[in-house]
This record gives sequence, structure tokens and C-alpha cells, in this order.
Amino acid sequence: FTTDSSNYYEVSGFRICVSAPSPQPTAPSLRPSPSPSPLPSLNPTPPPSPSPTPLPSPIPSPGPTPSPTPLCHRGQYLSEGTHTCEDCEVGRYSNSSGTPYVNNCTLCPAGSIQTNVGSTTCDACDGGLSSEDRTSCRDCVAGEYAKDNIECVECESGRYAPSAQVDSCLECTAGDATNNETGATDCSSCSAGTYSGDLATACIDCSVGKYSQ
Repeated sequence: FTTDSSNYYEVSGFRICVSAPSPQPTAPSLRPSPSPSPLPSLNPTPPPSPSPTPLPSPIPSPGPTPSPTPLCHRGQYLSEGTHTCEDCEVGRYSNSSGTPYVNNCTLCPAGSIQTNVGSTTCDACDGGLSSEDRTSCRDCVAGEYAKDNIECVECESGRYAPSAQVDSCLECTAGDATNNETGATDCSSCSAGTYSGDLATACIDCSVGKYSQ
């Protein structure tokens, strides 16, 4: 018989198949099996720490910032309207400083004057008489009287002075009127059909059914 590389034999003209040799079994790998993944932990994963919340910026006050109190000096006063230091007017003075500040300056005493602003003192009149607003030294005139012999004062309502008087002005009696509220220099009789009471500044019309001559 003959053979060839094929998987059969040939005997006397007949071919006899043979089985192919079994392959050699594969040797098991000597490499270790990979380690199994670790089992998950049964404990819950702690949540991440929250970032601190930034503090908000302070809200500005809606009200205006109060103005600082100004420093007033002698010869000044603190104006309530403007909240500023103002100089004393003529005829007035202020010799105080520091808080509490005065809200107005003081009128010069009778018999003295001040002709400048922002003054701390007053000047005495040589003749002893000063005007009522303390701005001048002078003799009293008609419509005024010398009060305490140190100041000239206008006649009050219902009184008059044809020339300067001493201590008080003259009274305007019933039936007459000064026709001025203050500083009157005369007292005139009411005309027919009008009348007045004592210390009158104006005459009044007679009511219905009455008359005056």
C-alpha cells in the first residue's frame, strides 16, 4: 500500500481513510486569575461638605448720614433752619461758645448799642439813651418815650407822643383815635357818624338807629 500526505491509505487500489491525529491539548495557563473586584461598602458615602455661604454685604442705611454739628464761636449762633453758624446781627451779641449753642443772639441791654455783626459785647451810649433795636444812640423823638432814661421806645397801641415823653406816652381817650398801631404822634377826634373807646387806633361807624355828632 501506499500513503501520501492526505488523511487516507491506498491498498490494492482502494483508499482507506484514517482519522487525523488529535491536536495536543492546550496546557492550562499558569497565570493567576485576576482578583475579583472588591465588594462595595454597605456604608453610605458621606455627602461632600457644603461650601460656606458667603455673608451678604451689609445693606446701607436708607436714611442720610447726619451732618456733624458745626463749631460755633463767640459772636455767632446756630441757625435752626440751615444748621450752620451765623454771625449775630447788629444790635445783638453773643459771648458764649460750645454746646449747647444758642439759637439766637441777645439784644444789647438798654442804653447800649452794637453796630457791627458777629459781636461779643455791646457799647454803652454816652447820653444813656439807645434806640429800641439797639443800633444807635440818640435822643428820643415824637412817637417815642424814654424808658428808664436809657432807651427810646415807640408809643404802644392807643397811645401817642407829639414830642418825646418820659416813661410812657399819652393815652388817646374815647371819641378819639391815633390812626396808627404804634409810634403815633397825635390823637384825632372821630368824625360825625363814628365813635371810639379808650386807647383806640381807629374810629368805628355807628350802628343802625344810632348817631354821633
